[in-house]
Amino acid sequence: MVHIIPLFADQRRLDPGNAPPPEAAGPLDPYWQEVAAHYELRMAQQQAFDTEIAARRLDGEIARAEADVAANAPADGEGLHHAMYGEVDPHTGRVLLEGRFDTLFDNFLKQAPPELRAGLARRKPALREAGSVRMAMQQNQRRAQYEQDQLSAAQAEELDTIAKSDPDDHVAFDAARYAGLDLIGKMNLDPESRLRAEAAWRERAATARIEALIARDPQRALEMLGGAGVTRDDQPSSLSDRINRNMPAYGNYGGRGWTGGTWGGGFGVPPIDIQDGFYKQHDADYHDAKTPGDTILADRKLAASLKSYLDNEVYATDPALKTDEERRDASKYARLALRAFRIKIAGDVALHPLSAAEISGRDEAQRAYDDAQAAVGRARFESGMSFGNW
Repeated sequence: MVHIIPLFADQRRLDPGNAPPPEAAGPLDPYWQEVAAHYELRMAQQQAFDTEIAARRLDGEIARAEADVAANAPADGEGLHHAMYGEVDPHTGRVLLEGRFDTLFDNFLKQAPPELRAGLARRKPALREAGSVRMAMQQNQRRAQYEQDQLSAAQAEELDTIAKSDPDDHVAFDAARYAGLDLIGKMNLDPESRLRAEAAWRERAATARIEALIARDPQRALEMLGGAGVTRDDQPSSLSDRINRNMPAYGNYGGRGWTGGTWGGGFGVPPIDIQDGFYKQHDADYHDAKTPGDTILADRKLAASLKSYLDNEVYATDPALKTDEERRDASKYARLALRAFRIKIAGDVALHPLSAAEISGRDEAQRAYDDAQAAVGRARFESGMSFGNW
């Protein structure tokens, strides 16, 4: 026999024949009180569960709306936050300007079951606050990326101007350099980031000027970088030699004439880390070089290795580098070395032009070296810190 249990105490009625007078009605007996309490608890749990499921669906719709607003926002992110979350009075919390969030939330609430609406409505302020922070951060990031992209484009134009102008035209060079610095000054950067950006731009501008001078007058560039110098045979040293001579030492193999942990040493001492392994290989390639083209190729190999080292942040995972300071020093030296070797390569190519056949042959050899390096893999390289003589 099926019995129907009333949901609430005032719905429970005794059999009319046995019902006492209204004034004699008392509380439910303990059993039915427990049944009613259990039922009310179960209903509350069910409603909480259904509210949470509905809230998850709402979160998904909000996320899709945010993605759509972001996709249709302008490149600089202007208006991204207001389009989604409108504007709220920070003092009273009153909505001054409704956004897409308000429309979406209100429509969702209308479609929700009546018993869930109150619970969902109470979540609106918290959802708006969290979403507002999220979209504000996204708008700031979009703006920062926009400024960086515009800066890169403007600096590329200025570098092109420097490269095509007369290296002796100091007024034009200073104007181009100042234009880059002026744009950095108008960016929304913290003081430390601004100083780094300015230093990087000054260095890039100076490098572009040197490269322009190398293309026009290699010997003059040599003099600007510290004088021609002489070798033991009383012959002018190459641009590579002059720049190398000004490089500080690193590990056991990084630096002009620094091999095996000493000046003019041998190859018996192991490199101290991955980067030092590049310099050991470079020293070995120089040792085996027979022509200026061989040294150019050795420099190109080293530059390619250093670029990969920096692009992939290998210094951050090099087991030989134990502290943050060591990792910072390693990355700083790698950047310095990469810039120096790029200038050296440009200078040496200008001083020692290669034929098309030589360039093609060396490009093929470079590709073979790169393929061998990739095949060896990091594990073997880290154990030996060098790929051996190539």
